Amino acid sequence: MLSNKNREKYTHNGYCYVKDRDSADGHLIFWRCDERGNGCKGRIWTTSCQNHYNTNPEFALNSRMIVSLAFVPQNDLLEALNMLENYLPLELEPILAYFTNTYIGRIRNNGTRAPPTF
Repeated sequence: MLSNKNREKYTHNGYCYVKDRDSADGHLIFWRCDERGNGCKGRIWTTSCQNHYNTNPEFALNSRMIVSLAFVPQNDLLEALNMLENYLPLELEPILAYFTNTYIGRIRNNGTRAPPTF
């Protein structure tokens, strides 16, 4: 959706925001309230992945595959994780790494897995 001045719009929790700017490194998008003319000072930020998730159905499907690991039987989890690592695009690697470190345990230098954080 675009504003009257052809700026991207984003709706979150019933409020409408207009794209203000990108961060210097390009990983964050800053949004300001669409009602700024009426004195609203609301601002939010999203990651570039979140914006990509909302606009690209294939990226959204690939992202949901990471979450689906929660439903894989524990005996098959490492095999499913390896298959997913080879399938997912590089831009989802940090999210998969976070999931692995938090819920499965990262691989140590000696080849064993550290206990998961959660």
